[in-house]
Amino acid sequence: MLEFTIAGLALGSIYAIVASGLVVTYVSAGILNFAFGPMAYFLARFYYFLHTEQGMDAVSAFIVSVVIGGPALGVALYYILFQHIRRSSTLIKVVATVGLSVALPAASRLIFGDLAITVVPGLAPEPVAVYRVGGVAVNLNQVLMMAALVLLVVAGGVVLRFTQTGLVVRAVVDTEAMAQLVGVNTRRVAVGVWAFSTFLAGAAGVLVAPTVGLSSDQFILLVSAAFAAVVVARFTNLATAIGAGLLLGWGTTVIQNLLPPGSTWTTAVVASTPFVVMLSALLYYRLRGLGADENSGVGGALDRAIAVSDHGGVTSDTTSGRRSHGSRGPLFAAPVLVTLVVVALLPLVLPNYWIGLVANGICMAIVFLSFTLLTGQGGMVWLCQAALAGVGAVTTAQLVTVFAWPVLPALLVAGGVTAVFGVIIGLVTIRLGNLYIALVTLSFALLIQTMMFTREWIENHGAGIALARPDWIAEDAQFMYLALAVFCIASLVVLNLRRSTPGLALAAIRSSEAGARSISIGVVHAKLAVALLASAFAGFGGGMMALYAGSASPISYSAILGMVWMAVLVTMGVRSSIAALLAGLAFTVFPGIFSTYFDPSIGDVPTVLFGVGAILVARNPDGVAATHARQIGQIAARLRSRSDRTDAAPGPSTDTRSDSRPAVRHRDHDSRTKEQVAR
Repeated sequence: MLEFTIAGLALGSIYAIVASGLVVTYVSAGILNFAFGPMAYFLARFYYFLHTEQGMDAVSAFIVSVVIGGPALGVALYYILFQHIRRSSTLIKVVATVGLSVALPAASRLIFGDLAITVVPGLAPEPVAVYRVGGVAVNLNQVLMMAALVLLVVAGGVVLRFTQTGLVVRAVVDTEAMAQLVGVNTRRVAVGVWAFSTFLAGAAGVLVAPTVGLSSDQFILLVSAAFAAVVVARFTNLATAIGAGLLLGWGTTVIQNLLPPGSTWTTAVVASTPFVVMLSALLYYRLRGLGADENSGVGGALDRAIAVSDHGGVTSDTTSGRRSHGSRGPLFAAPVLVTLVVVALLPLVLPNYWIGLVANGICMAIVFLSFTLLTGQGGMVWLCQAALAGVGAVTTAQLVTVFAWPVLPALLVAGGVTAVFGVIIGLVTIRLGNLYIALVTLSFALLIQTMMFTREWIENHGAGIALARPDWIAEDAQFMYLALAVFCIASLVVLNLRRSTPGLALAAIRSSEAGARSISIGVVHAKLAVALLASAFAGFGGGMMALYAGSASPISYSAILGMVWMAVLVTMGVRSSIAALLAGLAFTVFPGIFSTYFDPSIGDVPTVLFGVGAILVARNPDGVAATHARQIGQIAARLRSRSDRTDAAPGPSTDTRSDSRPAVRHRDHDSRTKEQVAR
């Protein structure tokens, strides 16, 4: 047991360091940084590049990559992104940091190369020294993990409580306005906080890389597990977060010791333990009526009273004083009809390879409509749409392959199954607030990924469950027309919902939930209806994706990939149905273009662009599609106005009488006026 305790404390030390960085940024800036894991991966990959590939010694590489590079990355991200979203809505914060988590791993592969790295050195010299503690072997990398946590706790506590710097930081956290009145440069403090947080990310990444490997997915899963400690601490209590991180690491290792070794269930349970803890804590908060203070990090009551807050965002109908393009009924607008006609004509001009990509993109657009409903209409950020699509894919494959169901009834049942999941998630999360909603849905997605999608009858050695298309949609062009018809029907449902009474109620809820309750709008019922419909779309679309691919493969529905989906849709526009179609096509066609016509070394450029597009939601909440549609509309309006003025202007005339009469009347009027004045 001592051996597992020491190993658990080493892992718990990493959890505690990560949790510390997340709590610091949340308390000081009000942002729960979903990109902490990718930041750690980026800096750890930089360290590997310097140390292993360039031959730099470990200490020098650590100083350059983490001590210098970490704060530099934090400062750059602060000025590019974080300073602009501090007072934004929770939706904007979550979406922007998710976009950053998508862009950073892809950017690291572009900069440092996409190598399959199996052996990762840490800070300990090679060969790694091994010590005996009570008869238990402990290597130097584990010692460094625990020592780093002790140094963080001791040094951080001393700085915060007994130094002028700590006093200034605590003052800015309490009330930024009062700190400014006494001459504190609050911007400098904010920059310092983000620099320190990014340094912690880099240190954690370098320390944990020898254990989990140098993989962006593993780093994201590690940080997602550390979210459990942050949730237990309710995002604000640093000491509780550190203690919960240590207990989480220790408990995970002990559970692994108690379960039978070599079992797939053991692996699944161990991987799922942090997410079970996080979900349990969130359910406890739900029962107790406790939620996160989403105003944390923006000072006290005085700061919030005098600040100009940006509560708009991806769900606002009046962002920047403009009406959203999506609210005008996009399916009946001329640009939308043109887009649908162009897509329908593509099989006549494209080779079969590109028709297949278009068909797959339309299937993804059906899934993306669930984001349109949840985030665009309901104002909720769900991070489990990929998991729901995977459940729909597995259900469809089982019904068609095992029970010989027809395709369309199987797809409808798959949508019904995921709709049940959506209602359950909605009942648990709706009253918790957007931050907890994002975490609950992320936990659900990771639990589905680790507990369900790892079953052998689903995974099938990576091949998934086979799913053959029937003869009437065997050709990609035939399947594409079926997918396009389904997308049009689903878009009409979205449009009718938007224009219906429940849609107007949702618009009122997005504007002000408290105000909607004051006029007796059923907030819970309205959001549950959206959750049910959106989950059904995700399941149906996931089944269509599996039908196109010929199998329901779990790797196509990972939680991390679901974040990329959100980034793509937000880039195009989360409120417009046609933006969902463009996002689906972009997700499949752009990588196909890069893989066909460009060097493979820049194949990650589309992913970087998708992530950057989600980051830019802080500046452009409408998205690319809505912005361009509005610009085209403004140009057309100006042209119509100019044409109307031209038509109204009088032309030249050859009738001299018509020209002279107004002048005569004008002279007569002047003479009568003079006579009246004389009298």
